[in-house]
Amino acid sequence: MKFALIGDGTIAKYHRKAIEHVGGELVVVCDPAKYPGEVNLVDGMTRTTILPNLPKHVLKHWQRGSGKPFYVVIASPSHLHREQIKFVLENLPGNTRIICEKPAFLPWEMPIDSDQINICLQLQYAKELPQEADEVVIKAVRDEAYFQSWKGDPKKTGGIFYNIFIHYIYLAHKLGADFEGRIVTEGVQERKILSNYVHEELENIGSPENPRRFELEAQRIDYNTPIGANRYCEETNSYHIDLCNESGIDYGYWKDSVDLMKINIQDCYNSMYEDIVNGGGIKPRDLFYLDWLLRRNSEIFGYGKSCIGKTIKIGHELL
Repeated sequence: MKFALIGDGTIAKYHRKAIEHVGGELVVVCDPAKYPGEVNLVDGMTRTTILPNLPKHVLKHWQRGSGKPFYVVIASPSHLHREQIKFVLENLPGNTRIICEKPAFLPWEMPIDSDQINICLQLQYAKELPQEADEVVIKAVRDEAYFQSWKGDPKKTGGIFYNIFIHYIYLAHKLGADFEGRIVTEGVQERKILSNYVHEELENIGSPENPRRFELEAQRIDYNTPIGANRYCEETNSYHIDLCNESGIDYGYWKDSVDLMKINIQDCYNSMYEDIVNGGGIKPRDLFYLDWLLRRNSEIFGYGKSCIGKTIKIGHELL
């Protein structure tokens, strides 16, 4: 299997390793920022600046492959994706396959539906995912430098929902879970899948006479945290929440949780590539409803900095 890569930036490293993982060969790289000049041959690999140069070089390798599928990986800035997808579909043979980073299409662009297109939502391939969950929670830290870069420009990424929340809203949709997301300018990032909330009624939890107080201290749980706060217990690897009711305090916690910050992203890409080369993959039509959700909530909460500090909740009924 032969691959071409459009965009050789930070995310491309995952694609390069995944190509090796499935036994592929990277034969063409197109990136005008990294490889100036029309066509360069480096280490036996074609590197080109100009996208129109891609067909003749890709076609040469495709013909040598005896008609086997040729894969074009699109890992360029998001606002270029649709144009590059359209270019590949119109200029390369019909059995060419496209692997495109998310989002493939921005909110104001008409999606192109084709079985040749595979969209990268690699977190869906994490081996740690449960079959179902109650909540998917994300807190993303993005400072001013982010919003000054192309990644923070809604015109180039589609905005916060299309660039950041897309993975987690799709996960919530798959798992039948509620979604909660926040964008903050400082703090610690969180990406969690929470399941099986356990209620436990306790009265006067902060009182020295409470027999459970010392057990809670041993678990390193701060019992003085204000009611309603979401707290993480290191010993039990779970979240604990205080709820006030008539009998005192309902001391509850999430029995099961998956920390998405700790999963191996390269393993996710490897599994995604395995799926794609074996005829699977996530197609544009699989994401029509997700696209509507992202578009609708972008209109409500904003595309850029206006999202900062807001807690965005979408119930599973709407996912």
